[in-house]
Amino acid sequence: DPLLNIRGNVNTEIGDIKNYLPKDSADLLAKIGEGTLSTSFGFNGRWKDQQTWQLDLGKFEGKNKNGRFNIIGSVTDFKDPLLKVHGSLVTDINEMKKWLPKQNAEFVDNLKMSGAVSSKFIFDGRWNDQKTWQIDAVTESAQLLVKNLKFDNLSFEYKLKDNFISMPKITANPYGGNLTANVAIDCTQQNPQYVIELDIKNIDISKWKDDAGFKDKDLRGFFYATGQFGGFGNNIETLRGKGQFAIINGRFWELPVFAGLANILYIPGVSKIVFGEARGNFTVGNKIISTSDTELRSPQMNLIGDGTVDFDGNLNFHVTAAFDKGLLEVPSSLGPIRDFFIDKEGNYLGDIKLEGTTADGLRA
Repeated sequence: DPLLNIRGNVNTEIGDIKNYLPKDSADLLAKIGEGTLSTSFGFNGRWKDQQTWQLDLGKFEGKNKNGRFNIIGSVTDFKDPLLKVHGSLVTDINEMKKWLPKQNAEFVDNLKMSGAVSSKFIFDGRWNDQKTWQIDAVTESAQLLVKNLKFDNLSFEYKLKDNFISMPKITANPYGGNLTANVAIDCTQQNPQYVIELDIKNIDISKWKDDAGFKDKDLRGFFYATGQFGGFGNNIETLRGKGQFAIINGRFWELPVFAGLANILYIPGVSKIVFGEARGNFTVGNKIISTSDTELRSPQMNLIGDGTVDFDGNLNFHVTAAFDKGLLEVPSSLGPIRDFFIDKEGNYLGDIKLEGTTADGLRA
């Protein structure tokens, strides 16, 4: 039962060396894919007893078509590998996903994330038992895409201990603005529970609209929002939360949701009104976003909306409108009949109920 105590260096192809390893270790190495490997190592243990094996890595460097990695540390008990390592990784999201816990990998898939990332990390735990994992990492990306939306200069910390994940500081610069967030995920439950706090400032809507499907619309302004949200796993119906939003220096009348509203207000030129400001509070629950005080302001007209939009984009709103008196002096195609709808103070007297979708517009 040979006892080996050896040191050496290896430069080889990843596909060649994994043929000499136990299955669990070979499967771990297979995650890297095809590429080159360079390592300096020390090995101690009885060849027929994998539990006695200890591998010390002075360096463990590899390259493949998607990036490169560098790992230093030790692996003991190859029957149930215990890793104590630290290092760095430069790769893309699809490659990095192979190394994430299952819940995190599913989260990446659902958000359709893509982009190049670099990470520095520390890992301690038994590879086959996620409950023992302890990870500390800092990850950066020059540009990360989430469902086609661009997040420049992304940076976040990632901590996993006792099956509890925290990301205490996430920062990015989407569309010229600033995003900060923190996330906590409790993975001790079968359906992990998460909490998110979010703060968004100064997003340039004229840059955002092209990636959001409104390339042909004249939309402008700067978007701000804060919110606190929580839920369980990938069950979107469990998402709950609340927040506030604001748009300043805006121009957003050309959004499809306003098309039906412009047709019933009986004010000449209403479709050319420029709303410079919008703001409101909202809540999220049961796959529905609700608001009772969303307000759109312009020098000519103010609108206040009370209603809902569900996660499929279906809208159901009641709207009250108030017009500037000078705007009412412009003749309407309705003539004096308009006075039945708008009083002398400029308040719209009718009950405006709006239905439709965020993509196709509103029916009034």
